[in-house]
Amino acid sequence: MNFAGGFVRGHQFKLGTKALKDWVYRRGVSGVEARQVRNYLEVIAKSVIPRVIGLQVSDTPVFIYSDGAFERGTGTWGAFVYDPLDNK
Repeated sequence: MNFAGGFVRGHQFKLGTKALKDWVYRRGVSGVEARQVRNYLEVIAKSVIPRVIGLQVSDTPVFIYSDGAFERGTGTWGAFVYDPLDNK
C-alpha cells in the first residue's frame, strides 16, 4: 500500500501504512489506533482516483505500470506500457 500511494493523489497512504507497520512490529500503536488507521485507509482507498495525464486526442487511455525497489544495496526499476489503440 505504501508504494501504491505514489500512484494516487500525493501519497495519502503513507501515513496509514507507517502507522500499521508500527502496529505490526509492536511500536506502541494500540488496537484502537490500528482500527482508526484502518478506517482512514478505507476512506482513502474508496475516494482517491488514479493520476490521469492527457497525452492524445483519443479518450482511450494508455496504461503505464511502474515499480522500483532498493534491496541488498541494489536499486531496480521497471515499467509496463500498454496502448489499447494499437494493442501494443
